[in-house]
Amino acid sequence: MDPAFVPPQHIREDYAQGADLQSKLLRVIQEGNYERVGEDRTRTVNVRLISATNRDLERESSDGRFRLDLYYRISVFLIEIPPLRERREDIVPWQNIS
Repeated sequence: MDPAFVPPQHIREDYAQGADLQSKLLRVIQEGNYERVGEDRTRTVNVRLISATNRDLERESSDGRFRLDLYYRISVFLIEIPPLRERREDIVPWQNIS
């Protein structure tokens, strides 16, 4: 496996709200490098990010709970999908799939 390959990761929303993780994530996205805990070596990585949330990150950013610069980096292409409670007609077709 390519040492620069990082498999898909899921970061819990409550954990991702921390300023420390947000700054580290921003650095990886912007600069394409990181250091592992306890290492002095900087590793280079090519990052493609797909994120999902049920929070309004634009409002979270303006309220100071989410880094604005990180918000601009991850909000390049937005797809907004209403919750299933607002699309009940989408629930029925999935009931009969085996």
